[in-house]
Amino acid sequence: MTFGMNSVLGQAPLGFNGDIVLRHTAVAAQLNGAINEVQLTHEFINQEDDWIEAVYTFALPLDAVILGLTLTLAEQVLVANIVAKSEGEQTYEDAITDGDSAVLLTQIDDGLYSLNVGNLQPQDKVSICIQYAQVLRWQDHGLRFYFPCTIGERYGDASAAGLEPQQQIEHALDNGARMSFSFRVQGALADARVACPSHSLTQQMLDNCLELSAEQLIPDRDIIINLAAPRSFAGELLVEQSEFGTQYCANLLLPEFDQPASRAPQCFQFVIDCSGSMLGDSMQQVRKALRAIKTLLLPDDYFNLVLFGSDAEALFAQPVKAEAAALRHLADQIEQIDAIMGGTHMLTAFEKALQTGVHPELSTQILLITDGEIWESSELLKLANRAQMRVFSIGVGSAVNEALLTRLSRDTGAEAVFVSPNESMADAIVSQFRRSRFAVLDRIAVSWPTPAIELPVPNVCFSGDGYQRYAHMLQKTKARKENASEPRAIEPSALPATVAVTLHKQQQQLNVDIPVRHFSGIANATLARLAAKQRLPFITVAEFATAEAVKYALLSEHTSCVLVAERESKSTELPQLRSVKHTRPVGEMGFGSAASPVHHDVCYSSAPLMSDRQFAPMDVAYSGGSGGAPRDIVRPLEQLNYMDIPAFLRKSDTDIAGDNEIDPITEFEDDDSPFYLTDAEPDEWLSRLLEAVDADCLQLNYLALERLGIDLDDLLALDFYPDVDEPNMVYQVLCLFIEITNAGRQARPLRHWLKQQLQQHPELATIDADDKSVLERELRRYFAAMA
Repeated sequence: MTFGMNSVLGQAPLGFNGDIVLRHTAVAAQLNGAINEVQLTHEFINQEDDWIEAVYTFALPLDAVILGLTLTLAEQVLVANIVAKSEGEQTYEDAITDGDSAVLLTQIDDGLYSLNVGNLQPQDKVSICIQYAQVLRWQDHGLRFYFPCTIGERYGDASAAGLEPQQQIEHALDNGARMSFSFRVQGALADARVACPSHSLTQQMLDNCLELSAEQLIPDRDIIINLAAPRSFAGELLVEQSEFGTQYCANLLLPEFDQPASRAPQCFQFVIDCSGSMLGDSMQQVRKALRAIKTLLLPDDYFNLVLFGSDAEALFAQPVKAEAAALRHLADQIEQIDAIMGGTHMLTAFEKALQTGVHPELSTQILLITDGEIWESSELLKLANRAQMRVFSIGVGSAVNEALLTRLSRDTGAEAVFVSPNESMADAIVSQFRRSRFAVLDRIAVSWPTPAIELPVPNVCFSGDGYQRYAHMLQKTKARKENASEPRAIEPSALPATVAVTLHKQQQQLNVDIPVRHFSGIANATLARLAAKQRLPFITVAEFATAEAVKYALLSEHTSCVLVAERESKSTELPQLRSVKHTRPVGEMGFGSAASPVHHDVCYSSAPLMSDRQFAPMDVAYSGGSGGAPRDIVRPLEQLNYMDIPAFLRKSDTDIAGDNEIDPITEFEDDDSPFYLTDAEPDEWLSRLLEAVDADCLQLNYLALERLGIDLDDLLALDFYPDVDEPNMVYQVLCLFIEITNAGRQARPLRHWLKQQLQQHPELATIDADDKSVLERELRRYFAAMA
């Protein structure tokens, strides 16, 4: 018999009771050239006696473009629509209030999504299939498939990243869900050398396609598959015909130029995450990385080291030359580094790096090693861009924040690489040093099969890495005028067998030929929609960006994906909220390890709760070098009283009730002069109204609103509506309030209360159209002024 972490800590494993909402996930991926297409199917179940709403916050790769969503409920298969974000939220909330089932998928942040499955009735089983596609990018002559199975403990305020309270991520040692996985490789890459450092997979060849698969996986680590480029492979040009016209996608593996690495001295600032989430596998990887760095620094290079957690400390006051004494001190420091510095203040670390790591004459670059597990990233990205230093990121651990680290590096003109616990950290360090010392490619020109409009290229190009570029076939003016509704297609016989690509790097030029082939994906117009998603960041007007996303059916920050399943038996009450927990990543905070051979019948290996490494005061005899005396930046354990308690052990502030709480409803009942919300923002209105609904004291009359501080006579001059009676006026005002302010989920109890009033008094829906139009105009003007 084997024992997992749940048994070790005395917790019963989930999976055998009614706690499970997300029961199973199936990941079916297909690699067509470098285009990765995935069908992600989640199976939800309601084993309770109440109607429930499941909310699941999950991650996808940064470059993933969601192409569609379907719901299977009993014999029904329903297809979701892409609409403006506020419209989708309104449709979803209306369905929940009406007692129907509904699904809403929204994008919270880069690579982060929220799936809401509302009004699951008792014993319901539903399947939700999400289709997405991405172009895998070549790195170091290889492709890396990555699927995030879980999200680790992130430091900071989740609401700052846009998460609403119901979207907050909770963890369990085992959430009870299981996964099946399949990965099919077709075309030229079917013969590639393949390795999976994260899982043990079954491998077979079927119909000239390579297939990898596994069943009953525990979602406690990312799925990683590496494919090495076949010899002589240079890339390909894909051509797709769709209702959007002829779309080209050039996907290149950039060749090496006959040019040695630069020996010019550089300045490196090594920024190392020593927060609590790095305890275990990740910190082992950090030590390996720093040992490799020692051997790669040139004698004339300068460097400094910043360790960060709840605060940040630099090894030297300023960069020092990579002389023998400085390297010996770095070696001593490496052996004492551990994940004992509390939280993950990455912004503080970058500020310290700018203070202590910028050389006045040499090119300075940052090499960041972290798991990236933070919420508040916007200020960090702004600071990194202002610093005008390239940030080469190395993501470590079994569940890395891939989206943040990729953006951080790309935005600063660098690259991010990721190393799982069973991969070589030394290789990753070498590849990042290689990029830092080689010049980027200046210009890449593709000879498209026909005249075409190219998209801007946001990515930096390093030899041995990848390059993607989209272009849309340009129609002739006459053809556009004759038949503007049907884009002109190119005949397959008219396509050339190859196209030429010209690459420029400093004074060198290189010409390569890549094959051309037609592309047909599992979804409609895949390439056209991938190209459209890449255009969206360049559309700065939100209204136009929304229209473009709706046109191409793309989920974005401006749109949502929604469907409604009408039920014969409707819920009369609001559903109970059930958040889907994430399985805690193996190896995080010292919980088990992913650095050993994988055994799927064991949940986790035994885990130390705290490192037993002992720290003696450092001997700081070294005083040479221009950076001044080194500092002892690894502290003895007795000095670590500032250390943050991990979030999963921390009590919420809301667990302790205040002694001086005031009930605004009862206060107003006994107060002859209530505080009026004359100049209040919509949130204050909503807060008072929800409190009244909860206290069962809201009524459709002016006095009830006046007790809440809402004086409709002062606001609307009620004498101008002589034909609208009091209950009708209050009902219309509250309905328009919800609509105008886009109150969404927060207003759900109020929306449900209004529906109950309408069912009891159908005459409330009757109002003169002109009166309603004037009323809506006045309310819009009022709330616009408040905003």
